[in-house]
Amino acid sequence: MSKIMQTTGVDLPAKEIKGQRMVSYKQIAELHQVPVKNLQYNFNYNQKHFIEGTDYFKITEQNPHTKNFMVSKLYFTESGYLMLVKSLTDDLSWAVQRELVNGYFRGAMLEKVLTFLPRKVQKVIYYRSLGLTQKEAGLLAGMSKDSVKRVERRLKGLGYKAPNLSGKRSHFKEKQLEVAL
Repeated sequence: MSKIMQTTGVDLPAKEIKGQRMVSYKQIAELHQVPVKNLQYNFNYNQKHFIEGTDYFKITEQNPHTKNFMVSKLYFTESGYLMLVKSLTDDLSWAVQRELVNGYFRGAMLEKVLTFLPRKVQKVIYYRSLGLTQKEAGLLAGMSKDSVKRVERRLKGLGYKAPNLSGKRSHFKEKQLEVAL
């Protein structure tokens, strides 16, 4: 289960246009638990600040309900999304914004370079995404905790955000992890 799903209860399938991750009004409204009309108002009121092709894309497609009419839909890039939700300041919105930027928009960049990374680094990313601590991920990847920290510092420049788990947890024992190797 993704952090976005854990935070909001909403699944966010990846949609890309011209190699960039996008979100729609409907997705943003569901994630932030606000009416779509509020977001549309924010966009219309501040449209002069948005740049088409940079902050949003306007896609014209056939209306699924009436085949004769075309409808235009807006899809927002990371910058457009952040500009659109700028006025949403409740606690949920702050959490959703962080998860969307780190886990959805920047996650696409990491996915593209992941295959070029050394196998041990791929393992660290995988184990940390499962919620394991640095020490646990290091044991499974055949590295020390300090090596895992160094890997995560280097990956930070690519947009990778490791979970904030550095301590021990009682339900994972070192012997259990060694058996998994």
